[in-house]
Amino acid sequence: MKWRNFLRGMGSVLGIFPGRKERRFDAFLNSLGEKLIKKRAQIPPHGGPVRPVNEYCAALEAWRNAIHEAHARGEPDWDNLIEAIDTVELSMKKSNLLYRLIYLGEKLRTKPCPIHKGHWSGCSPDPCPEGCSSGSDITGWLEEPR
Repeated sequence: MKWRNFLRGMGSVLGIFPGRKERRFDAFLNSLGEKLIKKRAQIPPHGGPVRPVNEYCAALEAWRNAIHEAHARGEPDWDNLIEAIDTVELSMKKSNLLYRLIYLGEKLRTKPCPIHKGHWSGCSPDPCPEGCSSGSDITGWLEEPR
């Protein structure tokens, strides 16, 4: 904890924490350290800014549209890619799993529900008694602890 010793020394040199008890100062340092760790976690590994999900969706849609336009102009070798993009796009829009991962911040569920045995079982106004529901969707998988 080099930063703790550095800040403790700076605090006493500058007179920032006169009269504070050791444990209150330690609590302050822990809080500061936690804030720095959380701030660091917000910076993506590539160093770019974190953007809202809708901006990524718009970028992917623009990319897809550019591929479709190139195909419409008669540029070769786009047929397989266009079919794959359209299939993936439809799957992404319909995916309850992707919604839960992105918008709800859930972890990937890895334990199958004893009733639904890891199979999506439609929508129901009644939640699964074993806990595999997400909203009205019966996911077939038990939610991981947060």
